[in-house]
Amino acid sequence: MRAIRAFFNWLVDEEVIRVNPARHLRLPSLPKQPPKAISTKDRDRLLEAAKPDSRDYAIVCFLADTGCRVGGLVGLQLSDLDLETGRAVVQEKGKGGGKSRTVYFNGRTKEALSRWLEARPASEDNAVFLSKQTGEALTTSGIYQVLKRLAKRVGIGGRFNPHAFRHGWAREALKNGGTIADVAQVLGHEDEVITIRFYGRWADDELKKRHSKISPLAGD
Repeated sequence: MRAIRAFFNWLVDEEVIRVNPARHLRLPSLPKQPPKAISTKDRDRLLEAAKPDSRDYAIVCFLADTGCRVGGLVGLQLSDLDLETGRAVVQEKGKGGGKSRTVYFNGRTKEALSRWLEARPASEDNAVFLSKQTGEALTTSGIYQVLKRLAKRVGIGGRFNPHAFRHGWAREALKNGGTIADVAQVLGHEDEVITIRFYGRWADDELKKRHSKISPLAGD
């Protein structure tokens, strides 16, 4: 929307057209509150709870480290993983249909994936993550059940669904000093406006903390 308005403003400035046909377009309103993300504390508790099971631990690590959509996780194939460089190619269904993109992971996730691949049973299915019951690729529902079981084990009452990990990744990245452009590229957003709309807003207490760091009089 912003791009359309800017384009027509430019056409008017260059006297290509006389009237901006987009002048009455309204920008979509921003959400009043930041999206519901898994808390850092709950994420760490799920990681700890998953450690005894190599598959579940690799799942939680991958979600927490890459910010991928759950569709990308369940569709991940053995040939899509590059453990040496910490990259994976995922197939995701975002706006505009299915698309492939590269996601990145760090040492902890690499170790978790390596441990799971060593324990992974032989299967005709080339999916990275398999169901223990069928030996076939885990489904979206299966991933949710894994997280639900872990959350119940450690008494988590907040958000723990796969998309909450994606929201959590974005929020933590921004808190850690990542830019909107960084987050947009990692999450696979084609337009940074999407990232700003959903993640570029802070709750009141978060904004106070950030203000204390970035204000010209911070520390005085």
